[in-house]
Amino acid sequence: MYEIYFKKVEEVLDAFPVDCRTNYYENKKSVKIEIQDELFKNLYATYDHEKNEIELYRETGLPHELFHMAFRDKKKVEKKIFEDSDIIYGNGISYSRVQDGKKNTAGKAITEGFAEYLSRKCSEEKGHLLEFFFTDLLISIYGEEIICYALKNNSFEFFTDERFNDIMLFSRTLDSLYDLSGAIQTISRFSDIFKQVFNSNDEEEKRKLSRSIFEIKQGFKNCVVKLFEVIVNEYNSCNKPKISKDDFILKLEEFSKNTDYQHFYKLDDSIVNMTKEINKIIKRFSKGRSK
Repeated sequence: MYEIYFKKVEEVLDAFPVDCRTNYYENKKSVKIEIQDELFKNLYATYDHEKNEIELYRETGLPHELFHMAFRDKKKVEKKIFEDSDIIYGNGISYSRVQDGKKNTAGKAITEGFAEYLSRKCSEEKGHLLEFFFTDLLISIYGEEIICYALKNNSFEFFTDERFNDIMLFSRTLDSLYDLSGAIQTISRFSDIFKQVFNSNDEEEKRKLSRSIFEIKQGFKNCVVKLFEVIVNEYNSCNKPKISKDDFILKLEEFSKNTDYQHFYKLDDSIVNMTKEINKIIKRFSKGRSK
């Protein structure tokens, strides 16, 4: 039923070494795909890393999830990265630890970026806009070979790769942006409920909600600006970037020129103006200064 999608994904994977395809073919043998009724407008599918199951809301979302499947090493599921540590493997280059009864996952945004980067090679669907934008910049600097870490489910070697300038800072900031973007989507989806709060007589609840929305909005913009700074520093610190400086600048400028991203600028205000801050960073970079 879904052979056309499997074929397209496999054609993309054929460009990578054989050992980067092992996880995909192993997981393909047992993957379960369940069709679900559509929940939200932008939710196409989800992948359960532990169970190797895909919940499909729209079949065009399948390629992205199949790449997540390709990132799963079944031998590492719920296994510790180090014997004397509580850190466990996640999907791709992500890893988790349980604190206060809650699982906290790091590296999830880069993993989403890698999956989206690969899925766009065989699908016209566009998702995970922010994760894709910044991960694509990282790939343009170091080459597609860094995706091999995700395809081998090897988070340790990814985060200890000495080619990177500060991959932990990049990852943490992109994870924060991922979470804040999710919060904004939640506010949008349940706007009617939030309107009820603002139309009520509960002044305390209105203050709390206003403050939360304000912090999410400002945090989101701060993360975007920070990521521009971090990725420019990555380029400046790289001995032999795979992309020329001029072409890298063009990719940076896509954030303000590409219609996929322009709507984010609606969040600009006098406190944090992404337009101005990003333009400053690109201008400094084009003149040869990273700071």
